[in-house]
Amino acid sequence: MSRRVLYGVLNWGLGHASRSSVVIRALEEAGFEPILASDGVAGEWLQEEFPHLEYRELPSYEVRYSKSSRQWPSLVSGLPRIAKAASAERRILRLWADDLKPAGIISDNRLGFSHPDYPSAYISHQLSPKAGSFTRFAAASHRSYYRQFSELWIPDDKDRSLSGSLSTGIGKKRFIGPLSTLERRPVEGERVLIILSGPEPQRSILERRLFEQADALPDSTVLVRGINGACPDRYHQKFKVYDRLGRMDLSALIAQSSLVISRSGYSSLMDYHYLGKRALLVPTPGQSEQEYLAKRHAKRKGYMAVKQDDLLLSTQLEQALAMPFPEPQDFSLPEDLFRIFSA
Repeated sequence: MSRRVLYGVLNWGLGHASRSSVVIRALEEAGFEPILASDGVAGEWLQEEFPHLEYRELPSYEVRYSKSSRQWPSLVSGLPRIAKAASAERRILRLWADDLKPAGIISDNRLGFSHPDYPSAYISHQLSPKAGSFTRFAAASHRSYYRQFSELWIPDDKDRSLSGSLSTGIGKKRFIGPLSTLERRPVEGERVLIILSGPEPQRSILERRLFEQADALPDSTVLVRGINGACPDRYHQKFKVYDRLGRMDLSALIAQSSLVISRSGYSSLMDYHYLGKRALLVPTPGQSEQEYLAKRHAKRKGYMAVKQDDLLLSTQLEQALAMPFPEPQDFSLPEDLFRIFSA
């Protein structure tokens, strides 16, 4: 019986790749042979984290964000492009599956990464996406894809503590628990860590805004840019700067920091809950899911949410550093998670 598992990961920042690394390592521990597939920065990250595993390239969804705060009209206009890429990846996957005869298939939000002849799992926390006036359309469109998978794996607990209403939807759902790759370490002083992520141009817009307010930040501030590329020399005068970091290095930085400033992406929130980390959340403008998650978590101990246009570190940083630390949360995958691949 084949022990190969084809594993496709969406390239939308590094969140999907990061959380998938937990499942990939669990597959290896269970004796399976993951074959990884993605594109862009997510693909680069996976190859850096798992140089010993086979990697294959998939078509890009070419997710594009507007410079304005109204993102969904821009994203909806790109749906034909996404649908075309999903169809292409489905054709590619069928060729791979016919050749490899895998034990199964796992997709972290890659819409076309399924095959009717092989057991498959779809990892997503947003079966019911938040999309403003496009919510009903977005939910129906997403459902038409994920219903083709054998199981839906939701990285949250059964109480939907992190995802809330995002994870409601039809299908054979399994709540596999939140996913985090990080390790707990003692906090070192008042270090502030800035983590930038997500599609352009909003990543760069937030980067520039933070640099403009850098005088309000302590000298020990660290900036992780989330991309490989030329970094303006003036940034090094204000921060200790990294382009991208591997899992162990990023884990150490987050764990040892007193406060993290970042987007309110779901994977980041899973990490902060696991570590018991304070966070100043700046949701991507117009990305309804991040705005929902930021608002939801701002009601909890240790979290503060600020709109990008309202970011004013001269006053908000002091408030954030005065917040109490939340309690760390322990996560673990179900012992029988891969049962569908052994049937």
